[in-house]
Order: sequence, then C-alpha cells, then structure tokens
Amino acid sequence: METNTAEVVTQIPWAAVITGLAGLAGALGGSFLTNLFAEKRWDKQVKSESEKESRKLMREKSEQTFFAMTKWSKEIYFFYSARLGYLQGSISEELLDKVIREKINTSTHGEVDVLVKLYFPDFKSEVEAIFEKLDKCNKTFGLSESGKLTKANALEKMIPLVTDVEKSMEQLSDKFCEWITTNIR
Repeated sequence: METNTAEVVTQIPWAAVITGLAGLAGALGGSFLTNLFAEKRWDKQVKSESEKESRKLMREKSEQTFFAMTKWSKEIYFFYSARLGYLQGSISEELLDKVIREKINTSTHGEVDVLVKLYFPDFKSEVEAIFEKLDKCNKTFGLSESGKLTKANALEKMIPLVTDVEKSMEQLSDKFCEWITTNIR
C-alpha cells in the first residue's frame, strides 16, 4: 500500500491544528502579559508599602526625638537652675543633690544624641554644639567645687553660659519642629 503524500496532507485536519496553535500562542501570550503586568503592579505595591512604613518609622522617631529634646531641655533647666542657686547660696548642697536625683534622668541626653545621629543627622552639629556648651558649664562649676574659682566668680561665668545653652536648646527645638511639619506627613 502506497500512500500518496497528497492524500496524507489532505487527511490532516489543518483547520483544527491551526486553531489549536493559535489558541496556544494566545494563551502563552496572555499568560506572559498577565505576569508582566502583575509583576509591575507588585513592584509598585511593594514600593508603596515600603515608603509608607518608612514614613511611619520617621514619624514615630521624630515624635520620640521631639519628646526627648523637650524633656532634655527641661532637665537642663532644672539642673542648671539648681546649680546656679547653689552658687548664689540660695539652696544647700543637699537640696542641689535632691533636685538632680529627682528631676534629672541621666540617659535623656544620650537618647537625644542617639536618635539624632541615627535618624536626623542634619541636626547632629547643633546637638554637638549644645554638648560642648554644657561641658563648659560643667567645667566652670567643677572649678568652683575644686576651689579654683570662688562661687561668685563661677556664678558670673556660668550665667551667660547657661543662658546660651537654653537659647541653643530653644533654637534646636524650633528648628526640629519646623523640620517635622515640613518633612513628615
């Protein structure tokens, strides 16, 4: 039995084969396009969620930093008011120690320093400048305690230093508050 090639060609249902191949190509093309658009949508969603989480973190950290700065400013006020009162002779050394024990948390300045360095490096120089000013105040008070300066001389030197620290703290707080309202939404 000989088969003629023309007979074999006519026996293949070409319409069904072409329809099947076209359907397969359409399905593969549709699947490819669906996956492509789904991937783009997924990337946008991940980016959006990441930005949302980042904004949330920065909002929380800015609130925490602002609260710590406010607390630190109040502690500086109590600390140096007590020291100035002691140098003036209006409070005793025991009362000075009591005010420091009750009103001052020694970790507050460290918390401000860490938060600023990690999350708000634009304010690092202002915080470091305040630390330097506080160091000058502490050295002046230390000189009076060691007897190298009289209390009156230490008081005279400390008043402008403390005033400068308080002014710097207020400026830092105002600048940080403005930054928050401008950048955190």
